[in-house]
This record gives sequence, structure tokens and C-alpha cells, in this order.
Amino acid sequence: MRFWCNALRLLHPTGLLPAVLAKLRKTFPELKVFLRESQTAALLEDLTTGRIDAALIALPYPINDLKKVELFDDLFHLACPP
Repeated sequence: MRFWCNALRLLHPTGLLPAVLAKLRKTFPELKVFLRESQTAALLEDLTTGRIDAALIALPYPINDLKKVELFDDLFHLACPP
């Protein structure tokens, strides 16, 4: 995944991010990441309206036209607009 901006608005439903954030900071030192916790339905609404850029969500859940990438053996996926 390539980032073409200097800020990423990311919401997540659980506290799974310490290792991911460390790798993001190392790979993209200028990237600003904004985190907020919420439930899957609210995250998907924020994605479809452009309020956030990506979200870690629990599936199964209908995600319509959003793209998903399996990240872990758990049932959490990254959802983002195509």
C-alpha cells in the first residue's frame, strides 16, 4: 500500500495497533496518523462519507463497494474506498 498524503485518518474497533503504528512511523516518518475508536457500523459510515481514510473492522459485516484486505488470522480487516 502506498500513501500519497501526509496524514492518515484511521479508526479502529480495538487496541490492535501498536506494532502497525511503529512500522508506519518507521516507513513513513512524515505521516500523521489520527486514531479514534468506534463500532463497525460507524466506521463504515465514516469511510463512505470520506470522514476517514481507512478502518480496522470486524467481519462478517456488509461493506458494499469498499475494498478489504485480510490483515490477521482474526476476523479483522482493513476497509478503504476502492
